[in-house]
Amino acid sequence: IAESENPATVLGALYLATRYGVADKLDISPLFETPEALANGGRFIDRLLKVGPFRDYVKTRDQLSIQLGFSDAGRFIGQVSADMAIERIQVLIARTIDQDMPGTPVLFFNTHGESVGRGAYPGGFDQRLEHCLSHWVLNKSNSINVPVRHEVSFQGGDGYLHFATQKLSDSAYDAVASHMLAPLETGTEDPFYEETNLVWDFYRALRNWHETLFDEPDYGFLLSDFAGGFMPTTGSRPKRRAGGPKGPRSLRAILHNAILQQLGILANTACGIGSSLQRETDDIADLINRSPRFRSLIDLASFSRSRTSVPALRGYAAVYSPTFWVASSKRKDVPRRAAKENVARLLKDGVTFFAISKAANKFSLDLSYFDRLTQKLDNPPSIQERHESRLPIHALHAIRQGLMLRAIEVAGDLPTVSARHGFSVIDVQDLVIQMRLDEAIDRLTQIFPVSGDKISEFTELSEPRSGGSDLSAKDYTELHNELIAPLQEISALNKKITLALCHAYFAFG
Repeated sequence: IAESENPATVLGALYLATRYGVADKLDISPLFETPEALANGGRFIDRLLKVGPFRDYVKTRDQLSIQLGFSDAGRFIGQVSADMAIERIQVLIARTIDQDMPGTPVLFFNTHGESVGRGAYPGGFDQRLEHCLSHWVLNKSNSINVPVRHEVSFQGGDGYLHFATQKLSDSAYDAVASHMLAPLETGTEDPFYEETNLVWDFYRALRNWHETLFDEPDYGFLLSDFAGGFMPTTGSRPKRRAGGPKGPRSLRAILHNAILQQLGILANTACGIGSSLQRETDDIADLINRSPRFRSLIDLASFSRSRTSVPALRGYAAVYSPTFWVASSKRKDVPRRAAKENVARLLKDGVTFFAISKAANKFSLDLSYFDRLTQKLDNPPSIQERHESRLPIHALHAIRQGLMLRAIEVAGDLPTVSARHGFSVIDVQDLVIQMRLDEAIDRLTQIFPVSGDKISEFTELSEPRSGGSDLSAKDYTELHNELIAPLQEISALNKKITLALCHAYFAFG
């Protein structure tokens, strides 16, 4: 049951399952992924287990099933703070079961996405599974005699990456089984779980940073503007949730994370840490050095930091700078001067440029704090390696930004079209500016069919245009070559760049 925030919803599902005669055959599993659900999940379960019919149902199933969503939680409050919140709620639920129904097994089902921005740890299977359900949680549960059963899904491209062949499937299964069946380490202490005041002050500061970011108009604009045009339509579900809140909260976690990847800024994973508890940086660094758990969380953020580029984000802002287009139109002997001037008029309000620039400034300051923190750590991440590892990513962003400039320039060169089509040339230009190139191409081919010179009604039509020869029906082939064909080529290349950038973040599929 997604976004579970009311026990009555679970009881309603139990009522229906009972009426249909299947209550003894399925697990009714509340999903905790929103900030409210993660904060109140322990009390949520306590209220449920005090209801007689639900207690009887749990006894019949011989387990209480709980689902935890890493990707949605990370979208709302940042991935690192979400990981901390999920670990905390696992222990709280185990303690609640011990109080209300001692000895009852709990099934934790974790849906972690296929990329680092959706809760998949960038390491081997041991690291990845430990990240989803830590040994600390297992030891705590065992100490109070609450058996834990763990299930993990491999979403999206992970299904192809790890289970594409029988040999891969066998290897993946062996790796999972080896981790799950390994004896628990006992007696090992981690100061992350002992120095709770510092840890939870850090958590609250980090969570607050991300919740503030999530509500900022510039961040919402970043996610809703042109970058969505890079994303292909995939799967059966729409990109945004129908109804409910607008802005970033309506975006599905897959698209939210993917857009950040396409802009070169993994804000939900790499950002926020540097800005949290700046006055206690030395204490935080010391705790990270002493705590394997804390270090693993920071390493996750560092991996994302190594693939985050504020200069790439600023490059996208420059594409939409009216000042750039005005300046480029003023150069001596510049080709397509009229097109560039037209683009400058289309972008004159500078909304996209200013929103991205302000967001980039916020991220740049925060990441500079994070870089200073990581340089205080034992075996700090190499700044040189970070710059070198980003070169292929920078090349992809640079190529795409060049393609975007060309596409927008083409949009500025489009001739005026008749209103009989139900849309204007401004509508088509807006589609190009939003990088919805396939939609723009479809509309242009409606207006200018290649075979227009064979339609007798068109033979006497002509239309003057600046920056090129006058158009007649016989010129549609030339127009295709000048305007539509370049957009088609740019669209095809953009799709390849989108896939290549996804792979840099282990998001396959």
